[in-house]
Amino acid sequence: MDHGIEIVGLVQAGTAKREFMGAPIYADLETVTKPFDCVLITGVTDARALSDAAAVRFGADRVLVPKMLRVKMKKPQEVIE
Repeated sequence: MDHGIEIVGLVQAGTAKREFMGAPIYADLETVTKPFDCVLITGVTDARALSDAAAVRFGADRVLVPKMLRVKMKKPQEVIE
């Protein structure tokens, strides 16, 4: 199915791989070089920390977290920079 979503990259610290299924892999959020509309959090063990870091850097309104990760995003005014 085509939903008009383009994955511009993945963030995975500590990996030696440079790409996954054609998408570049970045060491951290700060090194992502392509423009994007949102961040989708998929890390199970550190979802809260990842979500908070992404919200500080890009704004809470641009961070998506699946309900199964059980992380409630803070409202923009609650994010501490």
